[in-house]
Amino acid sequence: MNVRPGVLVAAAVLATGCFNPPDPPADADGTTDAGTSTGLESSSSESIGNDVSTGGSVCDPNPCDNGGECVPVGNGFTCVCPPGFMGDFCEVVDEDPCDPNPCENEGTCTVGADGAVCECAAGFEGAVCEDEIDECADMPCQNGGTCTDEVAGFSCECPSGFEGDACELNIDDCVGDPCQNGGACVDEIDGFTCNCPAGFEGGQCECMLAPATPVNYTNRGTFTAGMIYDAPPGVRVTGSNTINVLNLNGLGIVGGSNNNTIDGNEFIEFEFDFPSTATQYFVPSAGNIDGDGFVGEAIVQAFDENGMSLGSMPVNGSGNKDLNAMFGAGVRILGFRVTADVDSHRIGSVTVSPVVCM
Repeated sequence: MNVRPGVLVAAAVLATGCFNPPDPPADADGTTDAGTSTGLESSSSESIGNDVSTGGSVCDPNPCDNGGECVPVGNGFTCVCPPGFMGDFCEVVDEDPCDPNPCENEGTCTVGADGAVCECAAGFEGAVCEDEIDECADMPCQNGGTCTDEVAGFSCECPSGFEGDACELNIDDCVGDPCQNGGACVDEIDGFTCNCPAGFEGGQCECMLAPATPVNYTNRGTFTAGMIYDAPPGVRVTGSNTINVLNLNGLGIVGGSNNNTIDGNEFIEFEFDFPSTATQYFVPSAGNIDGDGFVGEAIVQAFDENGMSLGSMPVNGSGNKDLNAMFGAGVRILGFRVTADVDSHRIGSVTVSPVVCM
């Protein structure tokens, strides 16, 4: 036991416990002997400067070191030591549970009543901060985003059309007014729709629906293995070397240069700069070279806006020929060819309704 001069010393106690002395033994008459020893070593009050009889305190000043709490016990005291210290006066350093640091992943160790306590760094948990927190467990990414767990956080790989830390924002695809010619933009997921005004169409209202425009081929002069180009609306005419032009009657296949024999290879072809939504041609006159009673017998082949054949149809007689009635309503035609079968015929005009895209 450590004894400091002039200080009442308590019996040896545990570092964190209080000593409670037993009551003095009673005499036969029920009284106690005030002079009987209590088992505590003591000094006179004069020697310590704290006279209990006059109201002094053995804990003033505090005899316990290192923040120990002094507790009066009878005529003495005991020290209740804080964690990390022991001894009668808390003068002995106890073993440090934080040395070495038991906390993993940069956790901070402090000494608690029951030993080491770990304060974990962000993103970790567990008694010694051994577990990384899975921030993707609650599926924070919205709208089909893919979550990647990170230390103290997460990242989202957003699907096309979304953005934001959690893919929570639908990208406004109407920013910048993509619709042309007065079209109204409607934002969608990863795209937009343009509501076009009358007379326009296309993904961005970039195509103007031009009105039907007739091109007249009468009074054009001689046409021999050449080409006629009309702009607007942008119609090119080619054909075999037996095509000629007859004033007032237009372009015609009338047979060979020396006779009217039709060999089935003589044609007139019209090609447009822009696909036409409504296409017609007019036959002002036709002949009956084979003498079978049918005039202007020919074959018509049409081509779509990609240049692919829409098929072939037989025609005969004069008058107006509606290619959309032959090959489908609304079909866009980029050109057509009329080949003489067994008779001659003439084409006086072609009417197109071009879709002109800027």
